[in-house]
Amino acid sequence: LADAKAAFTTALRLDAKSLDAADGLATVARREGHYDTAELLCRQILARDPKYVPAMECMMRVQRARENWDLAAQWQAGLLKIKPDAAPDEFSRLGEVLFQGGKYDLAERAFFAALEKEPYSYAAHRNLGEIYRNKKLWDKAEAQYEFVVRFHPDADAGTYAGLAEVYRATGRPQSAVEILRKGLRLFPDNSDLQRLSPVTK
Repeated sequence: LADAKAAFTTALRLDAKSLDAADGLATVARREGHYDTAELLCRQILARDPKYVPAMECMMRVQRARENWDLAAQWQAGLLKIKPDAAPDEFSRLGEVLFQGGKYDLAERAFFAALEKEPYSYAAHRNLGEIYRNKKLWDKAEAQYEFVVRFHPDADAGTYAGLAEVYRATGRPQSAVEILRKGLRLFPDNSDLQRLSPVTK
């Protein structure tokens, strides 16, 4: 990061109008945890070009790091407005910050938008499972979690814990035990799965 900062500083000295160099400095500041500096640089860039995508992305990441979920969602939604060909992950990212902000219905819509572009999206299915689990919509949560277990089995240990909770809530304790054991075979060192499972071998 120090080398990157020096290079971007030199680039900006050579060309004071370079948005790329200014954005590079903002990115370095964000990664170093200097969020005020990163935001200031991004706002200076956006004052010159309000649709400069890298600076908008940086602003979203800064607000997400600060856990300002509503502001993060606003920046991500703004990005999607000017990127009609956005990748599925961009919609999932919007869903994730909306979910963190407790706006489950809006998050659900964002994840379904991601699935329209990529039906096998891990992030969309995994987070829909979380939304439905929080809402205690057990059948819907089960469908999403089981999709992840089937098509992305080694992506995340939390999926197995979530699915075990669904099975217990719907009166299937043995299924809960079995899914936790399956999770432990893939994630043998995961403390949450060890804690929840009656067998930790």
